This record gives sequence, structure tokens and C-alpha cells, in this order.
Amino acid sequence: MAQESEEDDGYEIIVSAVLNDDDGIVVQAPPRCYERDGDPLDAVPVARGIGEQRVIGADAEGMLRWRQDDEPLLGPAIWQRAGNAIGDYRFRVPADADKPICIGARSSATQGFAQLRRIVSAEGMHGRYLHFSARVSARKAGMVRFWLATGDERNRRGRGGDTRDAPLHGTHDWRTVHLVVGPVPAYANHVSYGFLLQGRGDAWLADPRLEVLTREQAQAVASMPISRVGNARPH
Repeated sequence: MAQESEEDDGYEIIVSAVLNDDDGIVVQAPPRCYERDGDPLDAVPVARGIGEQRVIGADAEGMLRWRQDDEPLLGPAIWQRAGNAIGDYRFRVPADADKPICIGARSSATQGFAQLRRIVSAEGMHGRYLHFSARVSARKAGMVRFWLATGDERNRRGRGGDTRDAPLHGTHDWRTVHLVVGPVPAYANHVSYGFLLQGRGDAWLADPRLEVLTREQAQAVASMPISRVGNARPH
């Protein structure tokens, strides 16, 4: 296991955000996002409008609440609802993990953002490369973004991948997104990945996968050469 120092300014990292099959022609629009019957998260009281970043999660007594976002580490089985305007969006996470999930704005005037994400332990990932891939489809979306990042319990963040420079807008048929980052710094205790919708519209996600790769495997996945960059400094 590589022991990269957080003071090392020269560690190697791949950052790749690739949307495939984007020929600019809309073939099919997905449906509006709709809630799953009986989803307990839909019963949690959440205010409407834009506020601070918050998450729906269990408190110390195990009760589901809308609370300050402390990036709870809940593992790969849980898609967390977070954002600065959760109450302005609908979410759907089917009980069948193989079915698509979605986020949808409740009105065309929505201005904030909402996200579905997973936060998993970084155990066994240090010094390795990570690959997050998924298929995405959008309907009249204001903006859809994806990310893959590392962090620790003190909110120190390693450099991550984000599609902020090439977000999706509008209506799109299914296409694939890839993000590759690494190596995971030694201080990281978790990895966060997912997608967000800002503004109007709907976004659907299918076949999400997080893989741990060697440097050689990561090079094969990335659409650009390995880049020499400095480690992001802890804040």
C-alpha cells in the first residue's frame, strides 16, 4: 500500500470526465422523476427553498432527519439525499438496485441543487486509482454534474474529478460518464461519488459502478494522458 504524504506536491493523478456517444441529437427523453411508493425518506419534513447544504440521515437515536451535512459514511448500499434545496426536488431510488435512480425539480423555477451520492470507506484504496462510471439521461435539465472525490473526518479533501467544466444541460438520451482519479491519498478515510441536478428538469442515472484500479488500468480507462499535478492542500 502506497503511503503518500499529504505534503507531497508531486503525486500523480488522473482526472477524467468523459461523456460518450454525445452527437448532439436527441433521440429520446426520459420521463419525469417520480417518488417510490413507501420510501421513508419522502416522509422526512424538509423545508422548501435554498438554504445551507444539508442531508437526510439518521440522528444519534436512529431517527431520519433533515440535518447539517456532515458527509455521513453510510456505504455503497445507501444513496444519500443532500443539497441546498432538497425540498424543491423529487427523488427516486428503487428497492431493486439494478433499476435507474433519479432527481427531478418540482417546478421550473427551482434555482438550488440536490444530489444523490454514496460515501464509502477508503480502506484498501490508498495509493490506488478509482473509476466511477454510470449512464445518464436528462429531461430539460438546468445542469447535471458528476463527481468523484476523497476526504477525511476533518473535511480535508484530496483532489477529485468533477464534470463542472462540461455539465449536461437540456434533454439527452442515455450516454455514459467516466471519472478517474488517483492515487487516493494516505489521509483519506472516505470516497464520495454521485450526481447533482441544479435548477429545473430531471436527471436519471443507471448502472453506477465504483472500481479500484491500478495505475496501468487507470491509464487504459482515461481519455487523456496521466497528468502531473500537485496534491490539493488540506483546508
